[in-house]
Amino acid sequence: MTDDGVAQIHDILRSALIEVDRVLTEAGCRYFLAYGTALGARRGGDFIDWDVDADLYLHSQDRPRALRALRTELAGSRFAVEAPGDPGYEYLFPRVVLRGVHHTLIRVDLFPLDAAPDPAPLQWVLTRLLRATNKAHMIKAMDLAERRHYGTAKNAVARGAKAVLSVVPLRAIAAAHRAVVSAAGRLASGRTLVNSSGSYGPREYFPAAWFEHGSTLPLGQHAFAAPAQVDAYLAHVYGDFLTPPPSEAIAHELEFARRHYVEPLRLAGVVE
Repeated sequence: MTDDGVAQIHDILRSALIEVDRVLTEAGCRYFLAYGTALGARRGGDFIDWDVDADLYLHSQDRPRALRALRTELAGSRFAVEAPGDPGYEYLFPRVVLRGVHHTLIRVDLFPLDAAPDPAPLQWVLTRLLRATNKAHMIKAMDLAERRHYGTAKNAVARGAKAVLSVVPLRAIAAAHRAVVSAAGRLASGRTLVNSSGSYGPREYFPAAWFEHGSTLPLGQHAFAAPAQVDAYLAHVYGDFLTPPPSEAIAHELEFARRHYVEPLRLAGVVE
């Protein structure tokens, strides 16, 4: 199944990824295709039909240098960087976005790979602390008007949570998150990494060896860096990753993409 609007989003995302690849490679920063972007590249050599964003991993120790390089090299281009601490940005990881539209509509997420402890009990605690700080930061900073996919009940819950968090400074939440990541690093052996902004719980913990020397995967006409054992990585995150979902599920995902991404971008004049 294909959709012309989603296909145009894919064209923009490919252009963004090519720019990110160029800048990070020149800066000597390691990145890897992640999540649905890696899945689409591995399964079909391109984006999944209904995917409307791109996902990368970035080693945390490379992040300051990567962000400096991206901000410098993308200045004056159609793309920009949004990062923690920027006004109106609610996440604790950076993303590359299309200038002129809200950052939720066109984005390349740069998820951090942080050192994590090996024992499962410590990972259980770490997961909950990371989830709490990420969620609190997002709710505190987000613009509910841009959450078009929120239903009435979810919107009401988010408004209530924002009211509760109104007494907590945003910088305090970000500082708490950094403290958790730092404490986890002190307990780490170097064998395990975690996406400290991830939402998959135990599936966010990976052998560090997967991200020491990567492979490559084609995404359209361009090859991008991917985890060294990409099949093991995708099986870890998704299970049976080679079997596509049923056609009814694909149709549902495409309709969601049309309503919440294609239509706003069409109104903004980004897609036809």
